Amino acid sequence: GWYLGLHGGFGQLRDGAFDQVSGGVTSAADGSYDSGFLAGFSVGRRFDANWSAELDYTYRSNDVAGIDLVGGGSLAQSGDYASVAILGNLRYDFRSGQRWRPYVGLGLGFLQEVDADLAPAGIEASEGGTFAFQAMAGASFQVDR
Repeated sequence: GWYLGLHGGFGQLRDGAFDQVSGGVTSAADGSYDSGFLAGFSVGRRFDANWSAELDYTYRSNDVAGIDLVGGGSLAQSGDYASVAILGNLRYDFRSGQRWRPYVGLGLGFLQEVDADLAPAGIEASEGGTFAFQAMAGASFQVDR
């Protein structure tokens, strides 16, 4: 049947290169991020003992370790990078019928909002509507039997 889930955990953004645009000038930059946290909820429906589909709302936040401009200089030495994701997930639960159930899953959806606050540059940027995907592994605990 139907279920409601709450989730939380730790997340890690991939370090990577991107283009920074300021005043019509584009500069290549390389960002690195520390681990962060995530929290959210899901509403789903089980199709059988193992398979379910769900709609997932998750807030994620990571600290910025640094953003360096390629060729020298720094855009930021600290700050945070946060996002709100809304995804449709397909899950497979192992150990059906047990209170503790390890699971794996895949999800597709979009980032409803991406927000970056960079220090000491004082840059605050927000963007939305970006495609997102996720792979999941975890364990759930059934509260009501």
